[in-house]
Amino acid sequence: MVCLLYGTAHAALGAQYDLTYVVTRLREAWPGVKINFRGDCGLGVPLVYETREQLDVHYSIGIGMNSWLKKRSDSLLERAVEKFEKTGEPQRLFCAF
Repeated sequence: MVCLLYGTAHAALGAQYDLTYVVTRLREAWPGVKINFRGDCGLGVPLVYETREQLDVHYSIGIGMNSWLKKRSDSLLERAVEKFEKTGEPQRLFCAF
């Protein structure tokens, strides 16, 4: 879906309505379908979380970088850079905390 928001609008403005519309239409076409929602940190607000829960939609939301995350991910980034320099291949490394 495409939505044009005014310049100072929050990214999540109206997202719960859009999500409800899309999920409803998908489930009308394919009853029982499992829906996975992926979004960036702009969609990580309580109203949108509540909507996803009510609609029984699985989701993963990115979060913006902050000093706490940076401190815990610096060593992983260094490892990725080292591997890239050795192989010339893009790297995707993951961790959890």
